[in-house]
Order: sequence, then C-alpha cells, then structure tokens
Amino acid sequence: MPARCPHCASVVEEKDLPRMEGAQVLCPQCHQPMQMSEMTVPFADLRMAPTALSSKASGGRLSENKRYTLVVINGNEPGKSVPIEKARVTIGRSGCDVCLDDTELSRQHAVIVIDGTNARLEDLGSTNGTFIGEERIEQVPLDDRSEFRVGTHQLLFVMTDRE
Repeated sequence: MPARCPHCASVVEEKDLPRMEGAQVLCPQCHQPMQMSEMTVPFADLRMAPTALSSKASGGRLSENKRYTLVVINGNEPGKSVPIEKARVTIGRSGCDVCLDDTELSRQHAVIVIDGTNARLEDLGSTNGTFIGEERIEQVPLDDRSEFRVGTHQLLFVMTDRE
C-alpha cells in the first residue's frame, strides 16, 4: 500500500521505505521520518509503534484560535521569524522543518510538539543538547515566550491569539 510523505508529499510504496529504529521509516526523497499513523504497517511491527503516551508520538493539533511562531533571538539570523503551521516541528541542521546553519546542531536536534494551547520541547538525542537557561533538558513544556537554546541559537517560542 502506498504511503505519502507529510513533508514533501512524495508517494512511496511501503516495500521501498527503509526501516529505522522504533518502526519508523525515512522518506527516500527528503529523508524525513514518517510516523506510523501516516502509513500501513504489518501487524507484527505495531508493537514498536509510538503510542499517545509516548514522548516520541506525533503531535496533537494546532488551535484554530492561536498563532505559533519561533523567533531567532541569537544565532546566525537574529530576528528571523518562522511561523509554525503544523503540530510537530523538527529543528536541526538539515532535513528539518526549521533548518539553522549551525555546526553545533545535530541534523535532527529537537522537536516542538503542539496540542492546542499546550506545547512541549523535546531533545531528539542530540550530541550537544537542548537547553533552557543553563539546564540541559530532555523534554519540557513550552509556554508563550519560552526561550531555549539549540547549538549556538537562542530561540523564542511565541503563542498569540488569532485576530
């Protein structure tokens, strides 16, 4: 059964999708991870699928009443504003939703997962870590105006009401 990549919209036959840890697959076109919910999986592989309680599960949903933005405070592009338009946004050096030119970043460094008015930041096992202040984090809730650091970039998560 064919699967469609949510990142680049390529249609790929399931037999052509390479497997990776946790029963996820990488799109052969853009090399982004495809979540189990986005494709059909043989029953035997379901034991490895993320669940709603798993920290690595895909995001929830964006609120129709909110607007979400990432702002670069410090780094190569200070002042750059990146609108967030999906519930799960990856941050890293390449192949991510938000790509930053920073040799201190892993290719896929961190993820922001949004569910309505709740958001969380998760490190994706990066080499140099994700920080709130001076504290290295694995997973933390994000509020409006939360600041965090990945590599040499200080980022600000902004959640505002839609007009």
